[in-house]
Amino acid sequence: MSEKKKLKSDETLGQLLDRCCLTKEDLIDDLTNRIYEQNICVRRYSKNGYDVKIEPLPITMFPSRFDRNGYELAKDLQPIINKLITSIVNDHQFLCETISTIPDRFIQNIFQIYEEIYRADEHRQYQLGIFRSDYMLDKHNRLKQIEINTIASAFVGLASKISEFHRYTRSIYGDEFSAENSGKEALEQVTDAILTARKYYHQYENTAILVLIQENESNIMDHKLIEWKLRLKSLPENLRIYRRTLKELDNGRIFLGPNRQLFLSISDESEEPKIEISVIYFRTGYAEKNYDFSNAWKIRLLLERSKAIKCPTIQLQLAGMKKFQIKLSELEIYERLLRKSSTKFNNLEQKLFQTFAKFYPINSETYKMIKKNPNDFVLKSNREGGSHNIFGTEIISKIEEIMEKNENDAYFLMDYIEQKPFNSIVIHPDKSGRTTIVEQQVESELGIYGSLLLDPEGKIVLSNTAGHLLRTKYHGTNESGIISSGGILDAIRLI
Repeated sequence: MSEKKKLKSDETLGQLLDRCCLTKEDLIDDLTNRIYEQNICVRRYSKNGYDVKIEPLPITMFPSRFDRNGYELAKDLQPIINKLITSIVNDHQFLCETISTIPDRFIQNIFQIYEEIYRADEHRQYQLGIFRSDYMLDKHNRLKQIEINTIASAFVGLASKISEFHRYTRSIYGDEFSAENSGKEALEQVTDAILTARKYYHQYENTAILVLIQENESNIMDHKLIEWKLRLKSLPENLRIYRRTLKELDNGRIFLGPNRQLFLSISDESEEPKIEISVIYFRTGYAEKNYDFSNAWKIRLLLERSKAIKCPTIQLQLAGMKKFQIKLSELEIYERLLRKSSTKFNNLEQKLFQTFAKFYPINSETYKMIKKNPNDFVLKSNREGGSHNIFGTEIISKIEEIMEKNENDAYFLMDYIEQKPFNSIVIHPDKSGRTTIVEQQVESELGIYGSLLLDPEGKIVLSNTAGHLLRTKYHGTNESGIISSGGILDAIRLI
C-alpha cells in the first residue's frame, strides 16, 4: 500500500470524532467494552495479594504502519537465529566461557544448575524453545536487533485478540485495508510446537503439561488463550494442564520416578493421585524474585534433571543472556557458530549480521565517551527483559558504580537506536484505572516469534518462524514492556 494514500485511520482524533458524530466519551465507552469482550485485559493485585481488579491493556486504535521490507526481513532471519541458538547450546565450552565470567549471582545460580546436569550427563534430552527476537527500524529505516528472548516470551495468545480488535475498529471507524497479518499465526505455531514436543516424550498418552507461572500473575489472559488452544487441538483427548508457581512445587509436590520421570502430586492428602508430566512450559523463572524461597533452586534443579521436555531447558535460558549478543556481533564467533566463513555467507546470514548493534565494553575509555554524549547509548545488564536498561545521564553514575564494584562484565553499552516517531490514537487506563484515549507520537518495536525443538543429540527436529508481535511506546519514553513499563499493544499495517 502506498505511503501517500490517505486513509480514515490516518485522521487525527478530532477529525475522527467529527466524522463519526461522536463525543470522546462515546468512543471510549465503545472501545473499552470491545477490549473487555476480546479479553485484552490484565489482573491488577493489591499489596495484600487478595484484592483483584481487571484492567484493559493499552492498545492502539488502529494498526501502525510498518515497512514491508523490514517486516519480511525480520521473518526471514528467524531460522538463522534458531540455528545460532542451537550452536550455542551445543557448544559446552563456548557456553561456559561466556557465562562463567559474568559477575551476577542470579546468572551464576542458573549456570551452576547447568554445570551440575552436564556433569551428571543429564543434559541429553529433548529441548523446546519458544523465542522472540525484537527489532526496531532506525531513522534510516534499517532493521536493528534489540534482543533475543529465550524464556517466557509473552503475548503469543493476545496477539490474535489484538488483530480481532483492530478488525472491529477498522470496520466501524476506519478502513477495510488488508488484514494479511492477522496475528493468529503466533498462537497456532506455538501451540503446534508444544504439542509436537509432547509427542516425542515416551508414552505421552495420559501425561500432563505443567505451566510454571509467577505468583499473582497479571498477564493471565495471554496464558489462558494458549492453554485453551492446546486443549482444543488435543481433542478428543482430555489434555490436562496444571498451572503452578515454583513455590507450589515445594514440600514434595513434585518428585522423580525410577527413570527420571517427573510426577506432580495433585492431592493435598498424600502423593496419590499423581500424574506424569511430559512438558514443562516456563512463564516464570527469568528473574531473581521468582526464586525467593529456600528450596527454589533445588526445585529448578529437579525440574532440569527430569526427563520432562522443558520449554526452555536451562541451557536455552542461558543462551538468551545478553552477553551472547555481544559475542554474535564479533565476526569470527558469528562465522564459527554458523560453521562457515564470511566469504560463504548467504544473503540472509549477511543481513542478520548487519542488524546487530554496536557494543562497547565497560572501561575508562567508554566512560569518557559516555560523559560527552550519554543520550547516544543504552546500558544493559545480561538479564532477561528490557526493564534492566538504563538511559541518558543515569548511565554515567551507574557506570561509576559498576567500575567501583568491579562488575564490568555484568553490563554492556549499546548504541541507542533513534527511530522516526509517528502519530497514533491510543486507548489506555489512566492512573486511577479509568480508560482514556489520547493522540500522541509513538515508536514501535517488532517481535518475531520462533519455535525450535532439539533431540537429545542437539539436532534440530523442528525450526519455525512462529508469528509476530508489535509493541509501541510513547515517543520520549524508553521502555516498551506492556504489563509494567507503559508499552502499548499494536498490530502491523504494512506499507
